[in-house]
Amino acid sequence: MVALRSVRKAQARGQLRERIEVVVESRLVMKFGGTSVADIERIRRVGRLVEAEVARGHRVAVVVSAMAGKTNEMVAWTDAAGRAAAGLPESDDEYDVVVASGEQVTAGLLAMVLRNMGVAAK
Repeated sequence: MVALRSVRKAQARGQLRERIEVVVESRLVMKFGGTSVADIERIRRVGRLVEAEVARGHRVAVVVSAMAGKTNEMVAWTDAAGRAAAGLPESDDEYDVVVASGEQVTAGLLAMVLRNMGVAAK
């Protein structure tokens, strides 16, 4: 995003000088896979990387995967739960909810870590 900002400076003899500055706000998307967020210590490391980019003035969006191995574990759980009984329609809705919960857990933990570090996150 580019914004224009007017800057006024007082000069000698009461004259006012005005100049226009161009302010560039950069947006950065950071993506971390399952191995990068495999446990809470690695999530803290990701938090430090995000914090550094925020400190550099970037507006940061973070995309995280489920913690290493969790998606496979949840898929196995859905397989173990079994298929719908005869006469009931098949639905992938519950499967999607269960499997997507891995990313939700990681995102929640990272947001908590970032807020603990003083970085606004949700």
